[in-house]
Amino acid sequence: LAFFLCFILPLLFLIWNPVRLSASGPVFVGIVVLCGNVLDRIRIYVSSWSVAGPVGPKVVEVIPPTHYPGLQDILIMVGAPAAVALLYLLALRVIPPVGIWEYKLRLLLRAERPFLATEVTVLAKPR
Repeated sequence: LAFFLCFILPLLFLIWNPVRLSASGPVFVGIVVLCGNVLDRIRIYVSSWSVAGPVGPKVVEVIPPTHYPGLQDILIMVGAPAAVALLYLLALRVIPPVGIWEYKLRLLLRAERPFLATEVTVLAKPR
C-alpha cells in the first residue's frame, strides 16, 4: 500500500494533464504521498517495536505479538499537524505574510485610468 500511495498513484495522477496543471492537483498528490509515507513508517516501526525489549537471553517466539498504534499514537499523529498549523498562525500574527515594503511599492506602481466606458488598473514596471 505504501508503494502504491508513494509511487504508482502519484505517477498516474501526474501523467494526467488536468491534474498536473491545476492548483489543487499537485496538493492532492502531495497529500497522497504523505499518507503513503505514514503507512510506510507504521510498517517499519510496528515490526521493530514488536520485538523490542530488554537485552539478554530470552525465549524467542516463532511469531512475536504485533503492537499496533494505540489511541495516544493516533492522537499524536492527528495533533502534530494541528500544532504546526497553530505555530504558523501565531507567527502570522507577528510577521505579516507580505512584506510591508512590497505592499507600498505595489501601491506606488498602480493607478486607475479611464478606458472607454470603464476604469482599468494600470501597473507600472519598475526599472
